[in-house]
Amino acid sequence: VSEARGSTESGDHNIITEMSGDIPNIYPMTNHHHVTSRYGYRTDPISGGRRFHDGIDYRCPIGTPLIATIDGTMYGYMDKHGAKVVILKNKEYTVTYAHLSDRVFRLKVKKGDVIGYSGNTGRTTGPHLHYSVYENNQMGISSKPIDPKTLLISPVEV
Repeated sequence: VSEARGSTESGDHNIITEMSGDIPNIYPMTNHHHVTSRYGYRTDPISGGRRFHDGIDYRCPIGTPLIATIDGTMYGYMDKHGAKVVILKNKEYTVTYAHLSDRVFRLKVKKGDVIGYSGNTGRTTGPHLHYSVYENNQMGISSKPIDPKTLLISPVEV
């Protein structure tokens, strides 16, 4: 495993550059679309209140192919985020994709597989992908949201 040094508004951090399927360090779509909301506290675009945003929102046209950022088991369900896909990677990470227009169901996925298509379902103000990464606890339960940008090999935003 090699590491590269990066810098963000909050200071320096390590960016893991491993290409295995274990770490969600690639973008969740082939084209890096505009980031409309970053990880962290923000003004909620619907309620207007201050809320914690557990992922990154990427503006993209409905139907944009979404790719698995880790190897893992794929689950799909509906909630306030509309059509949602969750990929669970053993006991390390849980990765979620929300507001999908369609999903490509398969039990096991590999990093780079198409798992669905962006949409405008659920609680949303327009077409986009909500992408979140959670660190799992020792029981394999997602317990701690982490900023997906800190894991990216090349954290470039358009």
